[in-house]
Amino acid sequence: MPVDYEYVFGKDTETDLVVDLTEDGINVLSVEDQDGIPVGIGIASVNAGIASFVASALTANGFGNVDFTLVTDKGNFSLRIEVSDFRLPYLVSPSSFTYVEGTDAVLTFEMYGGSFFGMSGNDITEANYSFSGNQLTIDYDYIIGKFTESPERTALILGYTLTYPGGATIGYIYIHKPQD
Repeated sequence: MPVDYEYVFGKDTETDLVVDLTEDGINVLSVEDQDGIPVGIGIASVNAGIASFVASALTANGFGNVDFTLVTDKGNFSLRIEVSDFRLPYLVSPSSFTYVEGTDAVLTFEMYGGSFFGMSGNDITEANYSFSGNQLTIDYDYIIGKFTESPERTALILGYTLTYPGGATIGYIYIHKPQD
């Protein structure tokens, strides 16, 4: 079934969503859920022909589409509100640190529904790191091996890529050699 009006609403948005069709000469009289039942003011309200949807009600059920019917002075119109997460994944742990001898480097990310795509730089391969949940673990043997093969090296720079719907985030990790 075609949708007459579509809006995208950010899950982290704190302000209510306003649906104003008055510029099209349409005044909203009431709002119904997908079963044709009028919604309460805890979900949406209508004032001067403009519908307002309560932010906390839209985000209460997570992500995805929420369908309504707008009852107007020009007939009924279907409304779909897509609840999305616009926040970008990022590295929570410090991106620059001195490695601790004998231990793997473990870094934490906030993924916000994104995915870890991989690492690059300094000949790192998937055998040298793992990613599980929201944690990246870089193998100690790889780190010490890079500092051993180039004793004059003071830092190891690695890139990482995080993907999310509509794009990617690229960042760098700077692993410093401990001072002797």
